[in-house]
Amino acid sequence: MRLTLHTTKAIKVSIKQYGLPEDRSESEVWLPSEVDDMSSEEEMKFNLSHAPAYASEPETEAFAVVFSFSALVPNQSLEVDVEYIAEFVTDSPISEDFKKSHFPKVNAPAIAFPYLRAFISNLLLNSGYSPLILPSINFAAKKVED
Repeated sequence: MRLTLHTTKAIKVSIKQYGLPEDRSESEVWLPSEVDDMSSEEEMKFNLSHAPAYASEPETEAFAVVFSFSALVPNQSLEVDVEYIAEFVTDSPISEDFKKSHFPKVNAPAIAFPYLRAFISNLLLNSGYSPLILPSINFAAKKVED
């Protein structure tokens, strides 16, 4: 079976900056300072989960991997949440054997993760924050632990 990563897209994006004054007016200038509710000395913590998704009609030649990412970035007083989808197409219908194989749970996420990783880094950079560089993930080892 031949597989191709067809497209990737963000389906939900949220960036929350802690410490914004709630009563700011449009004419006020606000500059961030030390924030009480998040220590800037803490390390960034993130959660990443993923799951394959299949079309409801049988004999389809496409499937997706849906990522759910969240991070607390204390040194920037940020909370980031992203849902991201990677759509794959095949040259033959997806079978039950394929669904039970390692490909949709290990190989496909490993192929798609660099796109999510780059998206998150660029999202923050283009939003005016320092980019967040996520580590590489060994999805095969992660699957063994599950």
